[in-house]
Amino acid sequence: MNPEKIIKKAMMTNTAITFIYEAKTGELTQRTVEVKKVLAGRFVGYCYLRKGERIFKMDNVLSIQLKKRAETGA
Repeated sequence: MNPEKIIKKAMMTNTAITFIYEAKTGELTQRTVEVKKVLAGRFVGYCYLRKGERIFKMDNVLSIQLKKRAETGA
């Protein structure tokens, strides 16, 4: 399943996602996010790492999976 389909499924099912993200600086981080909105090539969600709402580029998502449990690790 491609990242966009997983992101949309997460939003529709209210399930958090975990993914490896490459920032514009090249920094790699692992994020756990609750998806709030899907836009063209981007998505908006609450990021537990940064403790706030963020906008992510789908092209910068290197790997992704749906969280299996309701726990977010926050």
